[in-house]
Amino acid sequence: MNGGAYQSPVTIQELNAYTLSGSWINALGKSGTMTVSFSMNSNNTVVANFPVSIRAESLSLWVLDESHHLWVKLPDSQINTSGSQVIATVSQLGVYALMGSAVGDAQNVYVFPTPWRPHGPNAGSGPGQTGTESDGMTFNNLPSECTIRIYTLAGGLVRDIHHSDLNGTLAQEKWDGNTVNGDHAASGVYLWRVFSANDAKNGKLMIIR
Repeated sequence: MNGGAYQSPVTIQELNAYTLSGSWINALGKSGTMTVSFSMNSNNTVVANFPVSIRAESLSLWVLDESHHLWVKLPDSQINTSGSQVIATVSQLGVYALMGSAVGDAQNVYVFPTPWRPHGPNAGSGPGQTGTESDGMTFNNLPSECTIRIYTLAGGLVRDIHHSDLNGTLAQEKWDGNTVNGDHAASGVYLWRVFSANDAKNGKLMIIR
C-alpha cells in the first residue's frame, strides 16, 4: 500500500446480506450506513493495541476492490473519537477495513518554551517556566512524517531534525539547543520551518543562555 505502515488495517469486516429464506444477496438495493468501532489508548489519541502509532483522527473506512486487488477509501467517512467509532455510507457488499493514514498538516505546529532560558531565574519544566537544558525545546503538533529545519536570521542552517510517529514520540520532537556540529546555539532569535509531503509552516524561537 502507498500509505505504508500507517495504512494498515486496524480491523477488517465483511458485509453480507441474505433474504429471509437464507439466500445470499449479491448487491445492495440502496445505500446504508456502516459503523465500525475501535479502541483508543488512555490519552484518546492513538489506536490501542496496534503495533504502530496510528492517530485516531486519521481513521477512515476503506472497501476492497477485489477485481483490482486494492483498497478504496470511502470519501464520506466520519470519525467520532469520543465514541471510538467511524461511520460511513456504503453502497455495496464486500470486505471493509478500518485504516489510518499519515497526518500531513503542519499548520498547528508550535514550539515551547520560547524564549528558552534554561539558566534564568524562572528555569524549569513546569507550566510558564522557561525550560531546562535536559528538556530543550519541544516542537508540538507535528505531522506524522516531517522535517524540522532551524536557521539563523541570516539564513544559515543550524540543525536538521527528522520526525516520524513510527520511531518517536507521537506528534512531538525535541531540539536540545545544539547545532549540527554539537555546539550550543548562541543566544538570539532563530527561524524554523516544518515541512511534510503536504505543506509547511514557518516560525521563530528565541534562546537566552
